[in-house]
Amino acid sequence: MSDTIAPNVLVILDVDGTLLTNGTALREPFYMAFEEVTGKDIRGKRVDFAGNTDRGIIRQYIELVGVEGNYEELFSAFADRFCELVERDYPTHPSPRLLDGVQALLEALHDHPDAAMVLGTGNIAASCMTKLDRFDLMKYFPHGGGFGGDHEVRSEALLAAVEAG
Repeated sequence: MSDTIAPNVLVILDVDGTLLTNGTALREPFYMAFEEVTGKDIRGKRVDFAGNTDRGIIRQYIELVGVEGNYEELFSAFADRFCELVERDYPTHPSPRLLDGVQALLEALHDHPDAAMVLGTGNIAASCMTKLDRFDLMKYFPHGGGFGGDHEVRSEALLAAVEAG
């Protein structure tokens, strides 16, 4: 795609459940990071992850287990620690897998002169990039996108994805 001609089609892709599946690879890093930052164990406690952002999920857990403190500071500390753990563990964890047909789809869209791809995901950007790097997929998203580490509401992450494209 030429950098001087705007694409006619902007394709916004989510990551988890759209491009890949994580299996159990993120469970322990998530629990560990939350407990290290807040002192609270959330194993066995449930909030709705579907359609949510990492910011929204952390806010729900903070409220559920009664964590006191500044939300922005708590989220920032959580995000930093979670991403460290994901970067350490995810690349060699046995659970993650690329979903069928994803590689062919991304190659076809990447080669299409009228299309541009961006990410629109609830993930924190750094953890998202670690996931995509495992499968060598970041090369398909040079414009980045909108991320749930930056936006608590998914629609705001999607608007950021449109702006990135």
